[in-house]
Amino acid sequence: MEKEFIPWDESLALKEFGFDEVCLYQYYLSDNNKNMLEYYENGITNTELDDLTDKIDEENIEYGNELQGPSCTAVLYQQAFKWFDKNTDFRGFVVTTTDGSSFGWATIDLFTKKKTVCEIGYSSRQEAELECIRKLIEIGKEEL
Repeated sequence: MEKEFIPWDESLALKEFGFDEVCLYQYYLSDNNKNMLEYYENGITNTELDDLTDKIDEENIEYGNELQGPSCTAVLYQQAFKWFDKNTDFRGFVVTTTDGSSFGWATIDLFTKKKTVCEIGYSSRQEAELECIRKLIEIGKEEL
């Protein structure tokens, strides 16, 4: 199941970029700083997650317990691409060779028409999707 989500660092970057869509899982750091997933039956947004964390931290302060570590929603790959389509001028595309043996990606900024094309050479679609999302985040940070 974890393979369906973009990794912690990219989910956290999307949160900082404004991603606040409903997700069924959240990432949080365990005691040994390992990224863990927690399920929410009705889903949760980053705003709701932050509010929940603030309430828990208030109780932790009151009782002298440790504060919660950082957390963010665990974003599905398709959610990330849809969010960029809906909320930015940046688009990302994953491409494959005609025989399906290799994958690559491309991005375009619809406002400036600037294109970024990566060489095809990824062995899986997921590798290409992740690199494309990383590039979209990089473009977004440059534009801000």
